[in-house]
Amino acid sequence: MISDNRSISIKFSGKGGASISRNAESIGFIVTELVINSLKHAFNETTKDGEINVAYDVSGTDWQLAVADNGSGKPDGVFAQPKTGLSAFRLI
Repeated sequence: MISDNRSISIKFSGKGGASISRNAESIGFIVTELVINSLKHAFNETTKDGEINVAYDVSGTDWQLAVADNGSGKPDGVFAQPKTGLSAFRLI
């Protein structure tokens, strides 16, 4: 996803902590999806010095996850387009 001519780094900060495997797996999926979205949408082919920051902090049973990038984002006036397909689903 990152070609040789694009300089994009991923930085992580946070303290270690313990979690049950199911929660750790879910957090891993969330972080992966957010980082991939940044790589796909925040930066263009001419991006130099792009940066994605992932921060995870734990305090007792409370935790905080933040994923941010320094990409250009969407131009002003550009909004998500309506999608066709499933409008609702049900988990069983």
